[in-house]
Amino acid sequence: MARQKMRKKSGAGIVLAVVVIAAVAVVAGLIIYRKAPTSAKMPLSAYFGTTGEDSSVIIMLNGQKADCAGIVKDGRVYLPQNFVQDELNKRLYLDDASGNILYADGNCVITIKPGENINYDDEGGQHSFDVPVMIQENDTRYLSIDYVKSCSDMDYNFYDSPARVVIENDDYTNTYATAKKKIKVRYRGGVKSKILEELDKGTELVYRKAVDEWAEVQTPSGVVGYVPAKDLDDGTTKTRQSNYTHEISSIKKEHKISLVWFQIGGKAGNSNIDNLIANTSGINTISPTWYAVTSEDGSLSDYSSADFVKAMHARGIEVWPLVSDFENSVNSKKLLSSEQARHNMIDKLTGDAARYGYDGINIDFERVTKDSGDDYLQFIRELSVECRRKNIVLSIDNYKAEAYNSHYDMEEQGIYADYVILMGYDEHYAGSESGSVASIGFVEDGIKKALKSVPADKLVNAVPFYTRIWTIKDGTTTSRAVGMQTAIDDLSKNGAPAIWDDTVCQYFGSYEKNGETVKIWVEEDRSIEEKLKVMDNYGLAGVGAWKLGLEKNSVWSVISRYAAG
Repeated sequence: MARQKMRKKSGAGIVLAVVVIAAVAVVAGLIIYRKAPTSAKMPLSAYFGTTGEDSSVIIMLNGQKADCAGIVKDGRVYLPQNFVQDELNKRLYLDDASGNILYADGNCVITIKPGENINYDDEGGQHSFDVPVMIQENDTRYLSIDYVKSCSDMDYNFYDSPARVVIENDDYTNTYATAKKKIKVRYRGGVKSKILEELDKGTELVYRKAVDEWAEVQTPSGVVGYVPAKDLDDGTTKTRQSNYTHEISSIKKEHKISLVWFQIGGKAGNSNIDNLIANTSGINTISPTWYAVTSEDGSLSDYSSADFVKAMHARGIEVWPLVSDFENSVNSKKLLSSEQARHNMIDKLTGDAARYGYDGINIDFERVTKDSGDDYLQFIRELSVECRRKNIVLSIDNYKAEAYNSHYDMEEQGIYADYVILMGYDEHYAGSESGSVASIGFVEDGIKKALKSVPADKLVNAVPFYTRIWTIKDGTTTSRAVGMQTAIDDLSKNGAPAIWDDTVCQYFGSYEKNGETVKIWVEEDRSIEEKLKVMDNYGLAGVGAWKLGLEKNSVWSVISRYAAG
């Protein structure tokens, strides 16, 4: 009986041992399984979300997949035109009416037509390429990536399976890490994640971030995945070096620009110049308001005067007539998107410049809408080409750079124009709360912002020869613009002292009258001089002033000292 019990115990022990061994084996197997890397691969077509069965080409731009795709045509890669204009080269401008691309390279305007290897510029010059520069498939226009590269700051590489182009065009700084051994790039951080690519030792990858013991990297072929951090070296920081060079020449004066605007409302107004300029000094440039857009076909009103130009030249003063777009009935988009309307304006302005001897042209378009921003810039490019041919200075007026007017693109203006003029005033304006027209902080901030886009030797800051008399009554604020002396006389007449305010660098005065509060931030010699000091500190190309006739005579000695410096 005892032996029988022992046999039973022995059998039970064996069974238990077997169970334990099996359990250990299962656990060990699970551990080994969890730690053993998978060799399964994820097809790149699945990773990029494409079948790879058509002629489409995935576009990777600066590490991000684009929302659109290119195509392969006759063995060459083409990119969608709208992607090119938005992301790679804004100067490859689509003219909607003709369906052609217009490219202003600084010296000419090339018209690129669908399906053409040979295209022509505005002087009849021939521009050949080995494949059609632009093709059209269904309703989409595509541009040859090689042509785009030839006139753009970009680099690209093409990869198969699936077809994709990896494009870089940012001047970004990245950390690059090098593989210390042959590595497998996985879809996620973990050995059980599928393999996207296998790369050789020495392959350089963009290091994006650390994820536990893994590193998120971007491979040369545009794949973003994960590799063990221990398999990479410490990395180095590099900034993309551009090999693209394309200089657009500019006219540079050897002296500081000292410009004043001369406003008139008709040809007869030109006769007032002798009286207004008699007591001035330090002016080397005058901009009469002679032209204004009157129609969407590009027609311009014209108050020009050959005698005026001769008289100014006799005084040693250059003439840069102004053209404005203040006519409310003119639709900005219709005007600027029309190639013919742009040509009409350019032909008129540059033709009159040649006929009367203008030294420059001043563009003051203040009604450009966001949807016509690209068209406005194309107008500036095309005008600059013609001005460059005829040795005419091109200057463009701009308000202080803010989000609402970013479509004016001062950086692009600064490339094509000879001078960009910052209208450093209207800090407070008709309809706003009361305040300075141009406090020192406002002026300096405007200059700083502009210098992020425009070189100092192309930037002119304009100062106001006017101020505003602010009236506050029953919670309502109104104002009127007046000249320097009128503002001073108003304070004096009402017994209000003008006290210097260091925060705005202006004299300020106020008084109560007939239930109204009147406030005036005065512009005069000292306030203008403080603005000029700031401009000198930043090494600007010169000063402008709005407008002739509103200044005190004594301000000209301040302007003269600045212009001579």
